[in-house]
Amino acid sequence: KEAIRTAIMLADKGAVLLLAGKGHETYQIIGKDKRHFDEREIVEEVFKTL
Repeated sequence: KEAIRTAIMLADKGAVLLLAGKGHETYQIIGKDKRHFDEREIVEEVFKTL
């Protein structure tokens, strides 16, 4: 989440930022835990703060 936020904040105006990650999946499995994770939601949250 922090990496996506940092990439957006550091991108120059007009830059293209590619998030090549989970795609349509809205979760991450860490060990035996399945956690909610949606790149689209993170991007939307960051854009709302700009």
